[in-house]
Amino acid sequence: MASDQGLITNIQRFSLDDGPGIRTTVFLKGCNLRCAWCHNPECLESRPQLQFNPSLCVHCGRCSVACSEQALVRVGKELRWHSKACRHCGACAGVCPSDALSMVGRFVAVDELVALLARDAVYYRKSGGGVTLSGGEPLLQAGFCQSALKRFREEGFHTAVDTAGLVEWSAFELVIPYTSLFLFDLKAMDKTLHRSLTCQDNHVIIENFTRLRDSGVAIWVRVPLAGGKNDTKAEMDRLLELVGKGGIERVEFLPYHEYGRGKYDLLGFFYDKLDLHPPSIKRQNEILEKFQGNGIPVHLSTKTGKENAS
Repeated sequence: MASDQGLITNIQRFSLDDGPGIRTTVFLKGCNLRCAWCHNPECLESRPQLQFNPSLCVHCGRCSVACSEQALVRVGKELRWHSKACRHCGACAGVCPSDALSMVGRFVAVDELVALLARDAVYYRKSGGGVTLSGGEPLLQAGFCQSALKRFREEGFHTAVDTAGLVEWSAFELVIPYTSLFLFDLKAMDKTLHRSLTCQDNHVIIENFTRLRDSGVAIWVRVPLAGGKNDTKAEMDRLLELVGKGGIERVEFLPYHEYGRGKYDLLGFFYDKLDLHPPSIKRQNEILEKFQGNGIPVHLSTKTGKENAS
């Protein structure tokens, strides 16, 4: 069933990385993967949740009084947040005068979203851009996506959906009629490797990708690259076999970066990805040449959080 409200974390205007042209990317909250390289940890939970930025704290103590779970404790002048005890009710954020405590995730109506995005319609038209629904996994809120995408189409916006594909096929069926482009994330080809990197099997993902490709819709494949993990020859050979069967407009490779590292601290999460790194420049070039040599348009993201060594 269609839904008129969705749970989102952020609306990023003037985005240049989530489809063609100048776009607005709407990040939906909730994901059923736990990718080793995730840089949007605020999108994982399917509920609003608290975040704490101690650099903004003015040590007034109001939050400690408001918290019924004693998850916020003052030790001297320092405020300590025990995230495991927190119910994410938002009572503390409601009394915080400095926004040191705030809630991530809010419900937005389709009408509100359309009105906001319409402000940038001229940029979409002139640049060939539009609107992208991302996340998290937007198709976990497929009913809302259907309602929103339908309205975007009525407004004349180019529409894109960024998905990792681990949903029922019926979710795709809801949005295909209103989606101009799918950005489909393929994390790893080997099922054991995929599970080690994402905590989930890739059987349904590959099945959905194949059905989507065979349906004739426009697809850009996105592949995050972690050096020594999913950038091996065996992985690239299997990926090339899958995307080389036609129907793919281009493949985007995204070397690992640490841009989201600070978000983990704000959410009370432990950042345990220190063994990850981007492939070397030499390996990245080898991958590009491999796909280009087989007639597949490729794009390499320049967003990396660590220095590449050749």
